[in-house]
Amino acid sequence: VHWSGAAVRKLLSIIWKAMKLVFIVFFLSAFLLAFYDLPIPVSLAIWAFERVAPVNLVLHLDSLSVGFHKGLRVSGLRLFDSSRQDPLKPVVQVSVLEVHPLSRVLRIDGASFLRLSDSYYGPENHSKNERVECELPEIPRFTLELVRSNILGIKPERVIADVESTHNRVSFSRIHLDWPDQDVRIGVD
Repeated sequence: VHWSGAAVRKLLSIIWKAMKLVFIVFFLSAFLLAFYDLPIPVSLAIWAFERVAPVNLVLHLDSLSVGFHKGLRVSGLRLFDSSRQDPLKPVVQVSVLEVHPLSRVLRIDGASFLRLSDSYYGPENHSKNERVECELPEIPRFTLELVRSNILGIKPERVIADVESTHNRVSFSRIHLDWPDQDVRIGVD
């Protein structure tokens, strides 16, 4: 097969235009993903949760999305326990949970954990103070930021701490608390 100079130029022109189009689409997609969140089906997250969680726990999410700017973002998280006396009241409730994997920050806004399990409040547990043994995944150090949380009735405006997990221990360091209507910041380094 003999190619003429005009045919080669035409073929190279088509290849060049196709490459430019691919790069334009790629960079436009990356640019849009940097400013907009890509929604993820909530059913996918619930399916994954059901595979690893005990059967008495039920997860509900309002929305789930991912993007470069906000990382993984979960809105309207509610965790129910069907074995409780009031199974329709959420055990844990979070307005917004954001995971920023590049900066290693977990930001939780509007967390509410108001009560321990019902068995804790029984008369047989008043004298118990046993150590809880469990197997934890190894998680490198990350920053945890709680904003406007209510954990067992304690309501700081903001809590920032570095957290690290080994197979049987969770370690907290550089803990700082901001209380509402107070100008004093409490910290433990």
